Amino acid sequence: MKKVFKMNANKAVCHIVAAADFDPRYFAPRKGDFIIAADAGLLHLKKLKISPDLVLGDFDSVGFVPTEGRVERIPVKKDFTDSHYALMRAKELGFDTAVLYGCTGGKRFDHSLANL
Repeated sequence: MKKVFKMNANKAVCHIVAAADFDPRYFAPRKGDFIIAADAGLLHLKKLKISPDLVLGDFDSVGFVPTEGRVERIPVKKDFTDSHYALMRAKELGFDTAVLYGCTGGKRFDHSLANL
């Protein structure tokens, strides 16, 4: 398989998982990378038996507020999607590179559009 992109091998990458479906074969965090679950993206990670470093969202899509791990709750009424907040949080944490999963497609076309 041909590599689609090349990441800096010496720097940690932030992987952001959102609610839309994605092919888990392409989810390949390395040791030292950081994983953020944006709201219902947590359900994808649970299926993969992966614990995120941070769960962020208003939790309207996942249906419950997680109690395990590092959780950041954001308001339901807001100007950005949960995925966008996750991307802004990655930037605040100092990441130069973020890989997005489950951010397009799915039930919310408005979210897909916003995530582009």
